[in-house]
Amino acid sequence: MALAGHAGIRSAIRPGCTAEDIYRAWRDTVDAHLGAPNDRHHCGYRIGVGFPPSWVGSVLGLRPGNTTVPRPGMTFYIQSWVIKHHVGDHVVCDTVPVTEDRCDLLTPSRGGVRWA
Repeated sequence: MALAGHAGIRSAIRPGCTAEDIYRAWRDTVDAHLGAPNDRHHCGYRIGVGFPPSWVGSVLGLRPGNTTVPRPGMTFYIQSWVIKHHVGDHVVCDTVPVTEDRCDLLTPSRGGVRWA
């Protein structure tokens, strides 16, 4: 489920979408695989400097209600968290730069799993 959610995030990150669209793609993918809601407040954030009061401060979070649009050159740390379910806790994370039409993985393979 975490891998499916990870793929959902990657398929959604592109110029023209919103941070909320990316979150929704992740949540809908994980929820469909779980057959139940996976309530998580975000699925990643833009890499950058954060300022108090939050450890991520004003950094763009991939969360509900955020209508900010990713642009080419932005880089995100994406996280697909599936926790507190009967399947156990699973987390898949990566760093992805946004290109003109999608995002790329900085870590193109993991444990024999190839990302297309």
